[in-house]
Amino acid sequence: MNTRLLLVAVPVVLAVAGAGACSSSNAGTGSTAAGAGVAEGGTVGCSGQGDTYSANLTKPGVNGVYTFTLVQAVPAPPDLNGNVWTLKIADKNGTPPSASQVVAYPFMPLMGHSSDQTPTVTSNADGTFTATDIDLFMPGYWTITLKVNQPAAATSDDAGASLPTAPLIIDQAVYSFCIN
Repeated sequence: MNTRLLLVAVPVVLAVAGAGACSSSNAGTGSTAAGAGVAEGGTVGCSGQGDTYSANLTKPGVNGVYTFTLVQAVPAPPDLNGNVWTLKIADKNGTPPSASQVVAYPFMPLMGHSSDQTPTVTSNADGTFTATDIDLFMPGYWTITLKVNQPAAATSDDAGASLPTAPLIIDQAVYSFCIN
């Protein structure tokens, strides 16, 4: 291959590869977030997709073991950046799982990435949970999967060293919102 041709081709390939990168901009500038469907004037093009927020938004778990309720979101409805959710998760007997079993996973399917922060889930005295650091950092369509995993079991190799194990999901529910 001619070296001169290679030097011209590499920047073109890099420019094309970067075109689909995830980026966002200030909605007030009239520019768009790549792939996020932001229209002129800063309106996100995913309106009408996802759940309509209301307090006590309840969903059955996909495996029918737990019922998931988004008791409250702050801010309400969910919005850009830091969100805090109060959740109620209970089985058919009204028993919640332990906080160590509950995971919140924000994901932006159209962009193919998760949030840059991992939400923290803690239990409250009234049997609810608080999920903090739900960082929806750019406009667009987001899913937040709430999972209840089996309690972690300790495993070890032949030498007695502790080995990590992948969590087994007991049940899960997905909430989805269009974030402006």
